[in-house]
Amino acid sequence: MMINLEKAAQLLLQHDDILILCHRNPDGDTLGSGFALKKLLQSLGKRARMECETEIPPRYDTLFGALEEQDSFTPAYVVAVDAADRKLLGTAAEPYPQIDLAIDHHETNKDYALNTYVDASAAAAAEIMFELAPLLGAGLDLRTATALYVGVSTDTGCFVYSNTTSRSHRIAAELISYGIDLGSVNKLLFETKTRSRIEIDKLALNSMEFLCGGAVAFVYLPLEALQSSGVTEDDLDGVSGMPRQIEGVRVGITLRGRADGSYKASVRTTDVNAADICARCGGGGHKRAAGCEFKTTLEEAKAALLKATEEVMLG
Repeated sequence: MMINLEKAAQLLLQHDDILILCHRNPDGDTLGSGFALKKLLQSLGKRARMECETEIPPRYDTLFGALEEQDSFTPAYVVAVDAADRKLLGTAAEPYPQIDLAIDHHETNKDYALNTYVDASAAAAAEIMFELAPLLGAGLDLRTATALYVGVSTDTGCFVYSNTTSRSHRIAAELISYGIDLGSVNKLLFETKTRSRIEIDKLALNSMEFLCGGAVAFVYLPLEALQSSGVTEDDLDGVSGMPRQIEGVRVGITLRGRADGSYKASVRTTDVNAADICARCGGGGHKRAAGCEFKTTLEEAKAALLKATEEVMLG
């Protein structure tokens, strides 16, 4: 059932022993939002902890100690943050047949929770958490503000993606006023790459194909190359945005092999609806950033992606 933010706050205030689930292969927004919500609830005297199926990338743990001060309890209320579909929570959600509350900003949210709050106009779930705090009667501190800044800045590409709004800037300005070490945080998030990431950048550039008259750039990253490079999921997240940076490219598609034989596609666009492209392939996401999975051959996955892209581009 869809609810408003005031009702979401009421539900959180009515419950204790709250488990917060982040989506697998976590990014800065799900982690920043989950950590901030945990801290806000703890400041109210509630027991709360945050869980994720996959390991948290070191750069995020360095920023706000995401798994510190975890409470031990049997969850009585389960909240999902920044996850449009229950399956994105992975094995972390398996012990809980019911997700009690979902707080999200994806317009493709599947309404899988008992209660769901979605604000598709928010550039990041962290923007929602910032607005939830006063409704809970909870104040921010430096660590919570830093976590929320991480969420807003990463989902807006350091405020350059087209989803960035004046609201994003206003919230970021308020968060910065808590004393965030902006230079160090932004360097860690946006100006630091591992050597394995550089190797994958080289592979991506060398494998890039230009299709549809140059409007589409397609990159394929074989599983063997990914495994030999030692690249992490966090490193790969940044590679997906490379094709979109090329002049004339409207749709960038990155397809990569996975250990189970499937393929994961990440679609990044400039003026084409990426969510529509991925929805035609069983996935979803945002208008400018979306994804989907294939349990087919490489050729079939590529053909399906290109067919969906052409259909959406032609309207």
